[in-house]
Amino acid sequence: MRVAAYGRVSASIGPAIREKSALIQRYADIISNQPEWSFAGIYIDSGSSHEQFNALMERCGEGAVDTVLTASLTTFALRREGLFKSLQQLRDNGVTVNFIDENLTTADESGDALLSTLSSFL
Repeated sequence: MRVAAYGRVSASIGPAIREKSALIQRYADIISNQPEWSFAGIYIDSGSSHEQFNALMERCGEGAVDTVLTASLTTFALRREGLFKSLQQLRDNGVTVNFIDENLTTADESGDALLSTLSSFL
């Protein structure tokens, strides 16, 4: 399974640079520790940028990614509408999303119900 990771840091200066390095290392460790997973990239946005998110969505649309790994719902989408639109687009492309902090995946139907409930708090 081809797994990519997505993250977001607060800015592209000072402490955020260390935060970004730590996040990249965290995702690289998680992906490399799963023998059935192959590395499909790590995409990290800074501040309000969506450049890396858009690049990830493009790669998913090309069929280069099977699963996206991300820390949390709030990391993945800044707005609830954006979350559902992105998840639907990924689902249409056969891509699942695993949310680490919520221990939630879009790979099963129970995840959909919980996702809908959790996202109402965003």
